[in-house]
Amino acid sequence: MKPCPYCKNLIPSDSLYCPNCNKPLLSRIQGKSHSLMQKQDAFNDAQPSIGEYWEKDVMDFTIIENPEIDNRIQEIDTLIERKIELGESISELLLEKSALYYKKRDLDAAVKVLNLALDNYTQENNLLKIAIVFNELGIIHEEMGFFDQAILFFNNSADILKKLNEIEKIIQVYNNLGNIYFILEEIEKSHDYYSKALELARKHGFHSLEIKTSSNLIDVLFELKEHDKIKQILERNLYYFKSERDLFGIIHTHTKMGKLYYEWGKHYYDLALEELNTAEKLIEKINDAKSYRIIKAQLAWECYFLLGKIHSELNDFNAAEDFLFRSLEAVRILEIGEDIKESMILESLGNFYEKKKDFFKAIEYHELAAEISYKYGKDLQQANIIFHIGTLFFEILQDSSKAIEYYNKALEIYEKKNHLKKCAETLNILGDIYLDISADLAISYFEKAKSYYSELLDEFNVRLLTEKITSLMNLNDD
Repeated sequence: MKPCPYCKNLIPSDSLYCPNCNKPLLSRIQGKSHSLMQKQDAFNDAQPSIGEYWEKDVMDFTIIENPEIDNRIQEIDTLIERKIELGESISELLLEKSALYYKKRDLDAAVKVLNLALDNYTQENNLLKIAIVFNELGIIHEEMGFFDQAILFFNNSADILKKLNEIEKIIQVYNNLGNIYFILEEIEKSHDYYSKALELARKHGFHSLEIKTSSNLIDVLFELKEHDKIKQILERNLYYFKSERDLFGIIHTHTKMGKLYYEWGKHYYDLALEELNTAEKLIEKINDAKSYRIIKAQLAWECYFLLGKIHSELNDFNAAEDFLFRSLEAVRILEIGEDIKESMILESLGNFYEKKKDFFKAIEYHELAAEISYKYGKDLQQANIIFHIGTLFFEILQDSSKAIEYYNKALEIYEKKNHLKKCAETLNILGDIYLDISADLAISYFEKAKSYYSELLDEFNVRLLTEKITSLMNLNDD
């Protein structure tokens, strides 16, 4: 058992989400793969760092049985015993051992060893190594879903690095902080840290870090709708990645350029498809060997997702269905269990089947999307999907009882989240449905909707509902 980092209730150690508050317990729920820099912790050139293992092998979250790694851990334990007997430092060996546990994806063991390394480096007053360990602890706690602790570790690392004037490493930690705040959907803080990293990289001439930091900033700029700045960054970065023959960077940049053109609307779909098709062809060139599966899936999921959405909007149904399912497959390679990106893809599949007039299949995918949104604490997203299902039953399938069921489910969540506008809208629709069932119930729903609109100072809808209620009451009197 472990405490939930949000509500502090005890939960099973292997839980993907908290059953009490429905918050996510894995850091990779919100596009971890958006970061070109991934885990910025390769501070220690002498030993293989956790970040180096991540970038080279890109392992998933399951504990990996690897005899070669286990043998090396045993060798390190023997060396540690000898060094203790000789009174020599064991700190470097502990750092290497933690990296090996990380490579095995045994995160609990990696944390325990890192804490031992931290104690030793503290006794040795080795500030740089202490900063390295804090950063590595931040990375692991982020992956374990303990975001508050991860942020604390990253800040501790940054504070020491500032004292040591280790500019390059500060930039890397700021990228880690930008990434974690992006995951937490704290866009302004994410933007601040990426901007700090970018400013330092430019000021001190770290060109590679500048390019990679600006690539990390792209998703934040998409959230802020700063499209002109995105285009400027992408064009510059593409030139750099091509000159460096950085396939990851090239694919990432073409995909983001495709996303940019997609967001600009249908008039730009030709350009979007050109960029995304280029990215797809490059993705298909990546080796299918097991060691490349994760990195390929990281690059592929969004490219396929955008291609699926565009082809769906162009009514190219075969291509749309193929790309959406390929995107779903890529996301499932990336994660253990469901992922919030999976919810997004499932919702798009629901919309796709609506276009094909296969409404029951559409509802099936929307329900799956809503379920995953619930598991990851995305309450309003869940409510909006459920509301949409209610609308399909009401307006398309003309099943009033099912519509009432789903609208009431959505209403319960909206009320819990105090979303006044959606509460009013849902109650108004429920009132309309009950017009053919019970005038008294219809009036009660309209009265509740009216009270919400009054709180919102929406005089137009208050007036409309007053007229509806008056009309119904007059009919009842007759």
